[in-house]
Amino acid sequence: VVEAEYILGSLSVEFGLRHASSLRKRDVNKALAACEFKETWKLYVLSMPVEDTDGMAVPLRAYEEALPVSVGDDADTVVTHHRVRFDGDVWGLVVEHRRAELERAFDTDVCDAVGIPRGSVVEAEYILGSLSVEF
Repeated sequence: VVEAEYILGSLSVEFGLRHASSLRKRDVNKALAACEFKETWKLYVLSMPVEDTDGMAVPLRAYEEALPVSVGDDADTVVTHHRVRFDGDVWGLVVEHRRAELERAFDTDVCDAVGIPRGSVVEAEYILGSLSVEF
């Protein structure tokens, strides 16, 4: 390994996204990859201790990974599965103290990015991580 980045703290969200079968999965992935998750990141910044926010710009980074597709009850509707990771060591506070707000913000960001009705994020699981290494 020539170059590695060690990241302390993260939040992974594994979720299903219910949408019309005419919306291609690669288009969903493209929209999620371009999404800035502004509402979700606002909660992160609001949860940071004051001394951590002085003169610091929070890196707005999220990583999207596509998981297998499943077909819903309606033949015109599918549920695609995705995973998004947010770096940062304050996510535990967000999950613990602002869970409902986090769920609403994440749903808003995802649905607005993809151009589908809010409430289309299903079976979201919020998983706190500790240390990840990218190389």
